[in-house]
Amino acid sequence: KPPRRGKVVLSQSDYDRIQKFYRRILESQRELDKRMIDYRNDIEALGEVLDSVTLSPEAPQPSVKAEGSP
Repeated sequence: KPPRRGKVVLSQSDYDRIQKFYRRILESQRELDKRMIDYRNDIEALGEVLDSVTLSPEAPQPSVKAEGSP
């Protein structure tokens, strides 16, 4: 059974503080959501680039140099 919710009484300063905190959290969440959408779009764009790549068996392979060699 969920806890019973009664009336909450706050001072004006507590209410203002909670309201300000709530607004900051909400704005932060909106920014995070926007960044995640941008990130997803970037990942999808990368996938499209990878899907359009043509592989060539003759493509030169990058040389791997041993550590410390010129």
